[in-house]
Amino acid sequence: MECKLEFSAEDQRVLLSLARNTLVSALKGNPKEAMRKFLETAAGQSAALQEPHPCFVSLQTKGHRLRGCIGCLATNAPLCENVFEYAQLAAF
Repeated sequence: MECKLEFSAEDQRVLLSLARNTLVSALKGNPKEAMRKFLETAAGQSAALQEPHPCFVSLQTKGHRLRGCIGCLATNAPLCENVFEYAQLAAF
């Protein structure tokens, strides 16, 4: 079965920003702040990011060594919510 998912460069940038902001907020003790800010912006309104899609989040050290990786192939949750959740799970 072939699966072709294509996201705009902006959607890709937004997802990376969401993952990074989630980790920064989590380290400050309030990870939900990142999702709240994401949903308040125009980026949070992207239809592609609100649809369920397979998702994996991989974290690497500055030396490009794998730090953590987690994801799923089947989900009913929006992609942005999965990135939010899996970023935290991969890190902590």
